[in-house]
Amino acid sequence: FVVLSGDRVAATVAAGVFCAGMVVSLFFAPNRVMVGLTLGFVVLTVGFILMDWLVVTPFLQFLTLFYGVFIGSFSMYDIYDD
Repeated sequence: FVVLSGDRVAATVAAGVFCAGMVVSLFFAPNRVMVGLTLGFVVLTVGFILMDWLVVTPFLQFLTLFYGVFIGSFSMYDIYDD
């Protein structure tokens, strides 16, 4: 995700893949809180996609950069914690 945040089209593709993965994970969601968080992230990401293409340009690139850095830093913490 960090690499895909450099270009507008690549950030849109990365955000679309992220949303598709979140929608697929809804089939495995164990409770209402998980469903709510998943739908919240999907709505937030779709909102950023629409805002990026219709209003202001760099928002989606920053969001995908945030997702990538957060996922990478959490995976490093998880590996270190094990």
